[in-house]
Amino acid sequence: MREFDRIDRITNLLNKAWKTFPDLRFFQFLHMFQWECSTDPFYVEDSKVEEWLERLIEFNEEIEEINRLSKWSAELQNWKEED
Repeated sequence: MREFDRIDRITNLLNKAWKTFPDLRFFQFLHMFQWECSTDPFYVEDSKVEEWLERLIEFNEEIEEINRLSKWSAELQNWKEED
């Protein structure tokens, strides 16, 4: 029997990952993972799905940090130019 707790782990990751793309409908969001599948998604193990979702969340957090730092850098540059 498969690990029961994986269901909550995956749905929690799915929830967090999908919220990073709120303009996508559910199947549009799922479609993004097709490029990860080298085989029929029917045969993809849940552990692989968890890995993909974790990578997507991590990637999005890195992008948000880059954007935050870029914004801070621009504000600092503007502050220097005012002096």
